[in-house]
Amino acid sequence: MRKVLIVDTAYPINSRTNKFRSSLSHEYSVKVLAWDRAGAQSSDPKGYILFKMRSAVGNRLKKLVLFPLFILFGIKTFLKFKPDILFLSHWDSLFLGCLMKIFRPKVKLIYDCLDMPAAGNKYTLSILKLLESFCLNFVDLTIFASRYFPELYNKKSCNIVFENYPSKSLIENGADKPEWYSAAENLKSPEKTVVSWVGVVRYPSVLKRLVDSFQELDMQLFIFGDGPSLDFAKKLVSQKGISDKVYFWGRYGQDELPYIYSISDFIWAAYPTDNLNAVYAISNKFFECSMFERIPIISSRTRMADDLKGQYSSNVILVDEFDTDDIQQKLVSAASGGVTFKQYQEIQFWEARSKDLMNEIRKL
Repeated sequence: MRKVLIVDTAYPINSRTNKFRSSLSHEYSVKVLAWDRAGAQSSDPKGYILFKMRSAVGNRLKKLVLFPLFILFGIKTFLKFKPDILFLSHWDSLFLGCLMKIFRPKVKLIYDCLDMPAAGNKYTLSILKLLESFCLNFVDLTIFASRYFPELYNKKSCNIVFENYPSKSLIENGADKPEWYSAAENLKSPEKTVVSWVGVVRYPSVLKRLVDSFQELDMQLFIFGDGPSLDFAKKLVSQKGISDKVYFWGRYGQDELPYIYSISDFIWAAYPTDNLNAVYAISNKFFECSMFERIPIISSRTRMADDLKGQYSSNVILVDEFDTDDIQQKLVSAASGGVTFKQYQEIQFWEARSKDLMNEIRKL
């Protein structure tokens, strides 16, 4: 059986990479090399090889300082496992994968372009883009996580668009009610709209505007997830004195998503568009909202919004994520009937779409 090594610079790995791991495991012997940046795991979970070194998510300087150690650990793991295929999640894993290929030139490289290189400094960003462009010369298959990403890449490369499609298990498996559900149901007021943040709690610039807007809104904000800006958000809510409007429910499993969507009216999916990834990305919430029949809140400066502004402008909420007044006005208008749900995206499941992807991987 051929062997695949998935490389990621974070642990736990994100839901997308985990679904790739599951799909690949049906035909390949798969291991995951990941960086446990919380240093929380005393031993490696089954199927994982963890680099255990503390480096808080969001602390880019410390990650940069420790990255050479992760490279050395990764190369040692690579030489021991001897995979036939490297599955590289994110551009920083791509760099490590190219170094690994020096030691075993016949190894095939699959690059999952989940996020494009990003940096606040334009010179740093230019260097990262040049590095990614150089590394792409050694890649056998590029997977774009958004239909809009190929616009920014060399069209001659072997690539496939494979977005963050939901798993069919979300509607097939009836998971038990989560522990938080009864409490959330009791807090939910029939007269008040619930806006939910679902996923990694990050982007403090957007979180601040969102939380600020709830000072004047007669609505509730539910925050599901964990992340580098969770403490920031909690402190902000406390400072604003709106703990009776904003509630934090912690980390959740994928099987809890049907319950999260059932208790929500609007789903926040507007991220900072001063980052190119947010402009060109396709959020998993784009698919989930259409499937669970909930209205998404999307930044008006994204490619997603460009495609929705025509036929579906009255079925989604388009906001300026940096403008508190605009957020308030759009939410009030939507809650008063200005927006109604209409399915804007055909439901596509991960399991069905992965057949095309696996066909491409088998060719390598």
